[in-house]
Amino acid sequence: MLTIVDTDVIRLDQEFLDRYHGCPFIIGIDIFCLDSVPESKADEELWVNLFRAASNLYVHWDLFGGDARWQEEKWIQLRQLESLMGFPFDKGDSVKSQLLFLSDKISAMYWDVKCKEVTMLPELCEGGYYHIPKPCFDKVRELPFEDRVIPVLEDYDRICRLTYGDNYMTPVKGYAHADGIKKQIEMLRGYFIGQGKALPECFTMTFE
Repeated sequence: MLTIVDTDVIRLDQEFLDRYHGCPFIIGIDIFCLDSVPESKADEELWVNLFRAASNLYVHWDLFGGDARWQEEKWIQLRQLESLMGFPFDKGDSVKSQLLFLSDKISAMYWDVKCKEVTMLPELCEGGYYHIPKPCFDKVRELPFEDRVIPVLEDYDRICRLTYGDNYMTPVKGYAHADGIKKQIEMLRGYFIGQGKALPECFTMTFE
């Protein structure tokens, strides 16, 4: 997954506000990369387990600093992964960075192999079954959206049903990143208070 953001700091300059519809906050769009799924179930199981091994080691590498057993075990796991993947880790460089790089390479192992389905590999590692037929991504058409038209996958309905369920068109009120926005609002409020002013109403929002 990667995220494209409009800015890395809260901005109040008029040029920025005009461009982003009056929104001063750090806002991002998440992009989830889909990888080709091997057709053999045995290959898929191995693929998932390799990714799980590399990503779990990445997540836990710097944890449990006071646990002597883990400090020994993590190097054992690293050597096993190194042997399985034929990937020579540079022990003098950041091991975590190399584990992240290896996880990404494992995800894309089948990019040049003829496959019928794609997935988000982390979903499979968590026990889900998220497979989307590749033909769903073959054709694009333009659909109206507000005052413009945007390119949309022709088989978007099937993709959405497989991803979110058959009732994906039913609105569900939720705030995936509410805490992050609330913190930014409070930071902005603090700025205006420091200027002897109240936070303009247009810069606040409710989460009820």
